[in-house]
Amino acid sequence: MNQGAAKKKRFAIVFLHLVLMAIISGCVVWTAKENLSTEAIPDFQDASSYARMTYHLFHHGVISESFTEPPRPGNRREPGFSSYLALMMHFSPELQTIELADFTQDRGATLLRRLQIPLLPVAAVCAWLLAYLLTGRLTYSYIAMLLVGFSQASILTMNSLFRELFMGVILLIVAIMLVLALRTRKPALFALLGLALGGLVLTNAIYQYLIVILVGGWVVLFRRQTVENKRLLMCLVLLLVGYAVPTGAWMIRNERLFGRFYITDRAGDVMAIRAEYNNMTADEFCGAFLWWTPDPLVQKKAMQVMQEQGRWVKLHRSNPEGYYAVAKALTNFIEPDETFENASHRDKTIQKRAVRQLLHHPFRHLAATLPFAWRGMFFEHGYLVSAPFVIMIRSIIVVSLLYFASLFFWLVRSLRTRQWEVFGVVLLCVYLFGLNSFFSHNIPRYNQPALPLLAVLFSMSLELILRRRRLTKVHSDTPKRDRPKRR
Repeated sequence: MNQGAAKKKRFAIVFLHLVLMAIISGCVVWTAKENLSTEAIPDFQDASSYARMTYHLFHHGVISESFTEPPRPGNRREPGFSSYLALMMHFSPELQTIELADFTQDRGATLLRRLQIPLLPVAAVCAWLLAYLLTGRLTYSYIAMLLVGFSQASILTMNSLFRELFMGVILLIVAIMLVLALRTRKPALFALLGLALGGLVLTNAIYQYLIVILVGGWVVLFRRQTVENKRLLMCLVLLLVGYAVPTGAWMIRNERLFGRFYITDRAGDVMAIRAEYNNMTADEFCGAFLWWTPDPLVQKKAMQVMQEQGRWVKLHRSNPEGYYAVAKALTNFIEPDETFENASHRDKTIQKRAVRQLLHHPFRHLAATLPFAWRGMFFEHGYLVSAPFVIMIRSIIVVSLLYFASLFFWLVRSLRTRQWEVFGVVLLCVYLFGLNSFFSHNIPRYNQPALPLLAVLFSMSLELILRRRRLTKVHSDTPKRDRPKRR
């Protein structure tokens, strides 16, 4: 085959895959539109805060959760998700005409949800790319794409107007940049990695300490003489500059307006809830595993124990005397007559007192991490296709356990085999899941941004298992005299 014919063949193959990916992306969009909710957003939910932030950012250029106009600047939530929605509002003239009072009602809420639909095919394509970078196999790249594109959890998050779907896309971009940066060692890719990581932090501040781990890991590679001195320095500088540009600008803004050089509030409230749950008894500790298992039969049994025996009742979020309600009231963290200069100083005080309470019983806190880790695993509900016929596969426990089994398998394997690109992807998941389990009450959606990465790791597990089966079959079919001798 001459060079021209080979080039035409490659072009035809690339075009075929682009068409296939376009068809899958179209089906993903169709499924999202078919399952788009038209209900209003309750004012007390996180989603209503993101909606108001989007409105004020688009119409006033101010990050604020204010219920009134003109808005006062706020810093209680990260600006990433609302910035995306405000940007997408430029493509929705109908949404631009809706007033603040009606922004979370049926029509406004539906249009807001519609702005998230492009995130689903983008996540699916990014999952395909990441899986192909890590496996080099097209089949398993498409498996990852299908798992991410038709995820029921993503559709539920889209309808809830939570940030986790957008954050999952940013996390995928960070993972792709991380793999490419480690593979090519090009300084420009480290700058892009820093920018992507900065965007991730401005979507969820829990990732603000990841930069320390990445810099430390890069220094370790240098000490092992795998990176040239000048290249290492250039990569580190560009990584830090890329990270500091978006995050530094936001932190300077908060310093000027609120007197604190930081990302966001709410860490104190979350840690206060976690500290209160550490008061669980041994019986409640065991019951938490059942109560937080998302299986109808298990839930029915746990509810029966609560109603008939009066046990585990403090685990119920709606119980006014339960751990969650008591912590939300902040009775253990704020004095009745205590006042603060602003909400930021209030959050800082709550956070300090919660940390002291956690450190007062460190072993109890470590033990309580186990049921919270169990709780946070079950965020994937199954898979849904609605284009043009309906296919539904629903099994929360099975899918979640398979995903996390793949995560912990690749954590061990990547360390043993020194596959640093894979370990980088695993680290992004373990970091999120670990910190949520250790410092928060770890409701499942907190870990949902890791779902696309877990789907990629699961597809990699399938590739490894099937490859080994083929090799075993070939080995067993080979005559004994033709097998290579062991040395």
